Amino acid sequence: MKHYHIRAVVRGNLLRGTISAEDIQSALKTFSKKVADGVIKVTEGPGFYQKRRTLVTYEELKTDGTTRVDSAEVKS
Repeated sequence: MKHYHIRAVVRGNLLRGTISAEDIQSALKTFSKKVADGVIKVTEGPGFYQKRRTLVTYEELKTDGTTRVDSAEVKS
């Protein structure tokens, strides 16, 4: 079982959640169901993000809840 942090911008609304699943396809389906069921709520409303585009990003988390990117890999 893997853990994914998923961030989606839909109609200008930001949604974020952490999902446990076997692969990213299953995680995205679970994320979508949790949004539809109201478990995952809008974090930020319209205003800052574009309403015309839908953006989805995800990160696979390690078992301790951190991402695979460490500070030495990230460049400004």
